[in-house]
Amino acid sequence: MTVHPDWRLAAVGAAPVAARRNNKPNVTGVHRWATLGAGVALTAYALKKRGATGFFLGLASAALLGRGMSGRDPLLHALAPSQPERDTAEKLGWSGASLTGHAVTIGKPRSEVFAFFRDFANLSSVMQNVERVDVHDATRSHWVVQGPFGKPIAFDSVLSNEAQDSHFAWKSTDGFENAGTVDFRDAPGGRGTEVHVLIAFNPPAGMLGRTVAGMMMKDPAIMLRQDMKRVKMKLETGEIATTKAPEAAPRGKGGFKPSPL
Repeated sequence: MTVHPDWRLAAVGAAPVAARRNNKPNVTGVHRWATLGAGVALTAYALKKRGATGFFLGLASAALLGRGMSGRDPLLHALAPSQPERDTAEKLGWSGASLTGHAVTIGKPRSEVFAFFRDFANLSSVMQNVERVDVHDATRSHWVVQGPFGKPIAFDSVLSNEAQDSHFAWKSTDGFENAGTVDFRDAPGGRGTEVHVLIAFNPPAGMLGRTVAGMMMKDPAIMLRQDMKRVKMKLETGEIATTKAPEAAPRGKGGFKPSPL
């Protein structure tokens, strides 16, 4: 089975991630009129106040008025699942699904890049949330990843599809529900290998879990981009650059001594 260019989760039966969340009105009926009324009332109250209080009340009233007049709430749009995510959850039999993907070009031959990804034991050294991977055999493995608030989450995974140096797909069989594909292509102009990753998962605690993850700067999309950057550094340079400051030299005998004035 081929992984298509639109990043379909074809091997696990999910929908394309290319479609963005729709921008149709999501505040309607009585809720919309109530929001408008609250905005008007708060505006009138804000006009009677001065200083910082009036300023911030004015901002709040403007947000309510904009929400009521447009019928759109950006926060609800950001948190609501997209149609592909709803389709994915239905096809995989999950209660919910979130999709995230990223592509990176690595300046190494496709066979070398594929071999690194395919040896799952390598991934705990480059992926921030992967604590441990126990490889059972050619297709089955056990993963322990870091969940919300640092709590470990475990799951068993099985390869559902694979083509040497081209792509592989997986799906969890127990524990944390997730699935995905990794597609490898020759980069144009002999620049190495394009790696396209697409992951579907059922967020722990559903919408709340997704929101908390974002607040804790553990958004899956951000972390995937960071992880792919780390993989690129590892394969191209043999090491992963960090921003950790070097330890200060010990002060003592033979240490630095200021010159006398």
